[in-house]
Amino acid sequence: MPYLTALGELKAEANLVDLDVLTRELRAHAERVARAQSSALEGTARARYVKATLTALDLKTTLVRRPIELLLSEPHLLGGWVSLHQKDFECETLPTGELTVRWLKNPLRVLSDLYQYLNMEHKKGRPALWQIWSHDHDLLSQGEDFYQRLEAYELSSDLGGWLASKEALEASQSVAPTGLSDQVWAEVCSAHKAHQVGLELLSVLPYLAQRSGFFDLKVEPDLSVHIPDRLTVVEHQKEMERVLVPPPEAKSDEIVALSGGMFYPREAPGHPTFVDVGDHFEAGQPLYIVEVMKMFNKVFAPFSGTITERLIDGDGVIIKKGQPLFKVKPDLELKPRDLEAERLARLEYAREISASLLRAEGDA
Repeated sequence: MPYLTALGELKAEANLVDLDVLTRELRAHAERVARAQSSALEGTARARYVKATLTALDLKTTLVRRPIELLLSEPHLLGGWVSLHQKDFECETLPTGELTVRWLKNPLRVLSDLYQYLNMEHKKGRPALWQIWSHDHDLLSQGEDFYQRLEAYELSSDLGGWLASKEALEASQSVAPTGLSDQVWAEVCSAHKAHQVGLELLSVLPYLAQRSGFFDLKVEPDLSVHIPDRLTVVEHQKEMERVLVPPPEAKSDEIVALSGGMFYPREAPGHPTFVDVGDHFEAGQPLYIVEVMKMFNKVFAPFSGTITERLIDGDGVIIKKGQPLFKVKPDLELKPRDLEAERLARLEYAREISASLLRAEGDA
């Protein structure tokens, strides 16, 4: 339960993320940085530089967003991923209260690992929904090839260490390594910027884990498990259970027919009904049988609860799709939602993340 409660806290943070807003903030951030970096160029050259930066960013939109969207929707996958990659980043809380994330591994290779973790590698014949898209695969492969070629100059994440490599590639007075001309080195540094632009969005994942306190639940050096007190509070556990497994939002006080057909409340004549008034049922438990074209199909409960009223009497009764069959009291009752308050909370959260993670040096 403490682990599931920690996952619930992580999911509660993920629910606040609005990737559309963050993507817009990231694009505005990239444009500000590009204009600052090209301030010494002539007007036309500066415009080309800014346009090239934004083009590179736009090309990578689905490459970066698709796996992040999947992790945000699946807390178990998200919890597993941040746990596996905990040594690939550092989080620090600044005196201003802002939380920053620093990658200790090349974010492009982190992204490649993420596709492997989600089993979304490029495979011929696999549906597009379950794999990296072809144009994204090409972009990712180009980036991986680029950094692999830099290994010969000890600038890769494997040889030189990512932080040292990043510093060398982004230094304002960067010196070309042995074997490369100044012109080629300048092109290499520009290519590095193009490959890295847009990857700032990956920092949202460790940001959520750190913000939610996910790493507070941990294994100590002596192999004992440290469980924060908040994860053992029963009321908090129940609240996080609601986050992990939200109660039904539509018709939460009744079970409706999934299809038309003949309704049977029992397995066979003479058998007891699957459920009756006052009975408690679990998610996945059979509630009734519907006959459609001589096919008898069991229908299972989508959530757990208690039957408060049967709305259909008898066997072999004709029912229509969407017709209420049982009145129920769900174990987890739906709380009224304030959609406008949720929208404003997501907007504020996006701005907070942007201020912490997407601010360029010198930005206000």
